[in-house]
Amino acid sequence: MFSSANSSIFSTGSTSYSGLQPLQISNTVVKPLDDLNTSWRQGSSSSLLLNDFNPSGNIESSSALQYQSLATPQFQAAANPNPFLRSPAIFPDFNGDGKTDKIWHNTQTGENAIWLMDGTKVSSAATLPKLGPEWDFRIADFNGDGKTDVLLRNTKTGENSVLLMDGTKIASQAVLPTLDTAWTPSIGNFNGSLNTDIFWRNTKTGENALWLMNGTKATGVSLPTLDPNWTSSIGSFKGNGTSDILWRNQSTGQNAIWLVNNGKATGVSLPTVGTSWTPTIADFNGGLTSDILWRNKDTGENKVWLMNGTTPNESALPTLGAAWKANISDFNGDGKTDVLWHNTQTGENTVWLMNGGTVTSATALPTLGTSWQPSFGDFNGDGKTDVFWRNYDTGENTIWTMDGSKVTSTTSAPQLSKEWYTL
Repeated sequence: MFSSANSSIFSTGSTSYSGLQPLQISNTVVKPLDDLNTSWRQGSSSSLLLNDFNPSGNIESSSALQYQSLATPQFQAAANPNPFLRSPAIFPDFNGDGKTDKIWHNTQTGENAIWLMDGTKVSSAATLPKLGPEWDFRIADFNGDGKTDVLLRNTKTGENSVLLMDGTKIASQAVLPTLDTAWTPSIGNFNGSLNTDIFWRNTKTGENALWLMNGTKATGVSLPTLDPNWTSSIGSFKGNGTSDILWRNQSTGQNAIWLVNNGKATGVSLPTVGTSWTPTIADFNGGLTSDILWRNKDTGENKVWLMNGTTPNESALPTLGAAWKANISDFNGDGKTDVLWHNTQTGENTVWLMNGGTVTSATALPTLGTSWQPSFGDFNGDGKTDVFWRNYDTGENTIWTMDGSKVTSTTSAPQLSKEWYTL
């Protein structure tokens, strides 16, 4: 149940922030990426076709990107009715065909690669330029063409760059302003354009800012400062498809939402939840607004907040032991997110098909060894999320094609040596 401790992070309980001063970056001239690192020139991206795989199925070299958060969807052809579940800023789709692709990073060599997927087959593959271990990644769609782009961030120098992608090719590239390494990026859509934007949070000072993106150009907008104990997640609570920010205080258990409209943030308090609970953004009723899955890491309890704007309606869910990890996807293609539970100690798997705050079915799936780790996407474009399993001890890869709670096929994908990491 909700805690009675419901004090606000805002002095009035709900404060509208407007008239924010822009950061001094909107007139910054972006430079060709060559000026940052000549190894990132487009011409250095060599083609890696399927016949370049060796007989064992290993790629000669490649490793991983990170992504997070909800962003406004664009032009995907995938059948799922929920646009958030087909956004190229959430599930990699480099050629805009509505089928999830894979992006790889080699943690030892710095090599990178893309697989364009057609169901369980790699229809095309290509290498990307190498990056040092200090570079981090986010996926996005900065020019609104329905194809995944890449934000590069140097965690040692604070440099930032954008790669606008067209399939396996770098269509355009540019340097963005440098930010102190304490700033961390998240991807969202904060002004309702077709382009995804960047939310920046300074984990040391608590400062916050938006970069409203138009391809490779950024316009900076300041947001209010919030104590570093608060952590952020990107969701969409207004019902208009644009992004908002869910805040959680790791020390007190307080929660709040910033409803963001083109650089203006309106703060609304939510009920307080104990610090052993962790939130995950989802859409369990298909209402195209964000709901929240809460999991207690100590007790294994679970509950859902179905959100009506900023008003939560709580439903209790079954309890699962602390070793179970929740993964949000839509396995039956009804536009409502479901949950795949993976037991990190036993390798067991269970899928919950969800309808609002109700588990309509709970089905055990095949067990895999604990070296297998899942990632998710709709690889065949049927609107239903599939599961890509990678064994980080052996380098094996397997795809589960899903139809609701059934694994309709299990297909091996090309093997990569274990230092390759994928989303």
